[in-house]
Amino acid sequence: RVCQIVAMRYNFFPPLDILSYVAKLHVAYHPGRPRTEVFRRVVFHMTSPAAKKKFPNLQGTWEILSSDAPSKIRFEFIDGKAKEFVGEALNEEDIKREISPTQYNVHLEFMKTHNLEKPDEED
Repeated sequence: RVCQIVAMRYNFFPPLDILSYVAKLHVAYHPGRPRTEVFRRVVFHMTSPAAKKKFPNLQGTWEILSSDAPSKIRFEFIDGKAKEFVGEALNEEDIKREISPTQYNVHLEFMKTHNLEKPDEED
């Protein structure tokens, strides 16, 4: 008989979805250009039925560029802060690295205001 120890793994800080705590998202790109895959994936993700169900308040828009205008993606978070990325040189990890601190700050504020525990009343 073999005794097996099962270690529980905890994920205290799970990665947030790229659409978490985003109020508005606008993507503009030219699909024929090289290195626009990340823009296409974000558009497909935000327009998917699963994302629409998970993020019903997200106002997502996108446009296909036909000119030489640079591709861009603009995130506006629920706290009013905004981040914009221009150019095809970015990959998805770069974008997530830039927006994740803002997402986590908004997440912490959201958790503080929507706490299920009753706050201690001071007399």
